[in-house]
Amino acid sequence: MDFVTLAMLIIDDIFYPIPRLPSLNVLGGAGSYAVLGARLVCGPKRSNDIGWTIHQGSDFPEAVKRQIDTWRTSCNFIETPNRLTTRALNVYSQNEVRGFEFTSPKIRIDESTLTKEQLAARSFHFACSPNRCIDLVKGILAKREELCKKGMLVHEKPYFAWEPVPGLCIPSELDNLYEAIRYVDMVSPNLEELGAFFGLSFSANGDVDMARLLGVCKSILFKHPDARLSCIIVRMGHWGCLVVDQLAATMIEPYHQAFLGERTDELRQSATISEKVIDPTGAGNAFLGGFCMGLGLSPIARFVSLDSAIEGRLLMASICGTIAASFAVEQVGMPVITDSAGQPEKELWNEDNVWNRIEHFASTKVRSVWVNKK
Repeated sequence: MDFVTLAMLIIDDIFYPIPRLPSLNVLGGAGSYAVLGARLVCGPKRSNDIGWTIHQGSDFPEAVKRQIDTWRTSCNFIETPNRLTTRALNVYSQNEVRGFEFTSPKIRIDESTLTKEQLAARSFHFACSPNRCIDLVKGILAKREELCKKGMLVHEKPYFAWEPVPGLCIPSELDNLYEAIRYVDMVSPNLEELGAFFGLSFSANGDVDMARLLGVCKSILFKHPDARLSCIIVRMGHWGCLVVDQLAATMIEPYHQAFLGERTDELRQSATISEKVIDPTGAGNAFLGGFCMGLGLSPIARFVSLDSAIEGRLLMASICGTIAASFAVEQVGMPVITDSAGQPEKELWNEDNVWNRIEHFASTKVRSVWVNKK
């Protein structure tokens, strides 16, 4: 397999300010959106190379099951008839701040839950605390070692992508963050989460303090010379994302911002952000799924001309993640797939072709904001 997430599926009930009607039984959760991102990038021919686990409670909506089936991923459904499916209540206030709480018990996914095929994956995605991240990496590597000894797995190093959970992005967890980066290849907090680890704010009056942000990213990246960490990706909402590796840092715009108001033959008009970006929920998770899937692809030749000093493979992956996120924000819940009978060129999501967007985005200017002069 190419990609496996250990994050969860959650069924969301979403309530908005009056008079907007609520959205009920919405497919959500970090795991679902990460799978969406990977599935968008890989296309129909490799959809079976995406693995995830769903604990299917007694109330699991049949409509959600049919929706998941259209993606044709390798989903391990575990029936748990004596419990309810993991659910959450999302309540938006008038100022668009979202309140979130679980309304049924959750079941964590760990290495013991994974099938042999999932354990052999090329990349793994987590959304968890620093300490749980370490435990998951150790557990997966131990299970893989067992498979290697039995001749059931070639001994190769997998790629670990980790996004910290917001509730534990706090100064008292900073030492645990520094420890966790010894075990993962990529860490991706959003702008607020990264600042919360350090008790800092990077944005004020609509601007980002880029010097302070870069300083913090470099302090993490170079904290341990022997750390496994190869890059930090800070997800920055309408500003885009900041990709920092050992050589450079590059800003990548969000897709709908980059093509604001532009019309092409291949793509629908992006119009304005307010028209295209309906709900940002899950965009960061989708980004990481698309990123991990993009790592295995050869960089498009057109990317060579972009103003970026980061490694080509990371740039390719970051742009794949950006495009995955662009589909995630266009509606409440998941984008709609049009069946292509296994033909990638005919597969559409929200009536657009994913790779048309990726190719088109290759003409977008990305901007190097720091280059290591050593």
